[in-house]
Amino acid sequence: MRIALITTVQHNPGDDFVRDGIKYLIRRLLPHADIHFENIHKHAPITARYGFAKKRKLDGLDRLLPLRVTRDRILESDLVIQCGAPVYWCHARVNAHCCDNEWFEPLIRRRLSRNHKAAFLNIAGGSCQLYHSDGSEICDRCLDYIKLLYDAARVTTLRDDLARTILSRTPAPALAPVIPCPSLFAVDEYNITPQVGEFIVLNFMQLAGHYSFAQSIDRDRWKTVLTRFYNEIRLNAPVIFACHDRLEIEWARSIDSEATIFYSTRAADYIKFYARAQFGIVNRLHAAYALASLGKPSLVIGNDSRSCMADLIETERLYVNDVTVDALVDYFDRLAVRASHFGDRIRQIKREALAGYLDSMAIIQ
Repeated sequence: MRIALITTVQHNPGDDFVRDGIKYLIRRLLPHADIHFENIHKHAPITARYGFAKKRKLDGLDRLLPLRVTRDRILESDLVIQCGAPVYWCHARVNAHCCDNEWFEPLIRRRLSRNHKAAFLNIAGGSCQLYHSDGSEICDRCLDYIKLLYDAARVTTLRDDLARTILSRTPAPALAPVIPCPSLFAVDEYNITPQVGEFIVLNFMQLAGHYSFAQSIDRDRWKTVLTRFYNEIRLNAPVIFACHDRLEIEWARSIDSEATIFYSTRAADYIKFYARAQFGIVNRLHAAYALASLGKPSLVIGNDSRSCMADLIETERLYVNDVTVDALVDYFDRLAVRASHFGDRIRQIKREALAGYLDSMAIIQ
């Protein structure tokens, strides 16, 4: 069975966690199947063609080349899966619209429409709006696209409640289950077990997220707050910065040039690292999910609606502009206490999430 995964490749450990969590779910659904997974880098649709996996800069060529001149991962697939990412967003102030994304037209409308044997699953679709959004700002063009995406998929699952609200506002309103992101199951795919907590994890992004979306994010204040907090706790507890990309290493060094930093190019290495943590205070949502999957609690500090993902794993969150040193110290103390019993609760959450996915995806059996 050939399964094409619309994901990113060598781009973001969090995307790897999601993709590999989905692989675990597929293996649970099809325990006896001979499965062959094929990754397609969604930001470069030309990678759907065999022989072009490392030729992302030639993506414009994909539109010009007839599909018949190369073998193609989607045309040869039995199943196509969008692997957990923000798929609903609309930011008119910066002219960013989900209907203009780079993967739907070439991968789904151009290719999948010609492969009549393959089903399309949109798994763990999420929102990416402003932190306090209620979804009312989504334009009609994006709402039409969101419904088109929904109609193209045999299965849609969502990873945050705002995504469900947005989907409900589309023409002929649609419904889909909200289930914690499948990155929760990467630890099971990697077969990694939690260890006794040795250190506290910090993760620092300058904006507390990838983009500001024209919000007034006070990055200097956020850095000052985190630096003061870090200097206070490191006197009494070992602290390690988890950096999901090289830029975060620079940012961590700007807080403490001698800071202990963890960085890797392998997603499984991050899970092994998080397995040894006690708890975390992070900007990266998938750091929180990796920690949670191992029974380690965290606090998420964010600037957009992706932070809503934390609610589904009973992880607390704060808007970056509201964070104070006193609040972080208070959360630090609470997380230290919660670390002793969070594992029991997350095991129950994982059981329910697994049942939700296996039920939703049962059509592929």
